[in-house]
Amino acid sequence: MGFSLTHTIWFLQTDAAGVMYFAEGLVLCHSTYEASLQTAGIDLGRFFGGGEVACPIVHTAMTYHR
Repeated sequence: MGFSLTHTIWFLQTDAAGVMYFAEGLVLCHSTYEASLQTAGIDLGRFFGGGEVACPIVHTAMTYHR
């Protein structure tokens, strides 16, 4: 499933060189993940509600090119 989301990067999310802080990148990735689940019709309250089945994110990595 392809998914895209337009998001404005705010000045407070960057350093003096205009590079987004690494933690803000993870916040952006997770908010996009949640938006994609909603778009797919998944009830986020039930999905993240601590039921019998868990779908954790167990690894993440970011590579900055500029």
